[in-house]
Amino acid sequence: MLGALWLAEWGDLTLAFLRPVPLSTVSRLYIDMTITASPAAPLLDVNQVAERLCVNPRFVRRLIDERRIPFCKLGKFIRFDPGDIDLWVAEHRVEAVTR
Repeated sequence: MLGALWLAEWGDLTLAFLRPVPLSTVSRLYIDMTITASPAAPLLDVNQVAERLCVNPRFVRRLIDERRIPFCKLGKFIRFDPGDIDLWVAEHRVEAVTR
């Protein structure tokens, strides 16, 4: 079953109304956007993330270089979505062992 949304992809650019897309894809795209997108929160830079995590900015840059932390590259600038950082921290939580 095809949805009302049509997409065409040219490299990184996606335009609506050019190619039919299944409803399952449309709903998955919508769910992904609502979970990860946080338009009200401003993006953070390296120093702000380092301060938030209580680490050195050099450590954050190493995580970026090793692709171990989610980030956005806007031209020459590295920025972080606060929601992505919170999810990343939650994913790397190690539970205590009870003895």
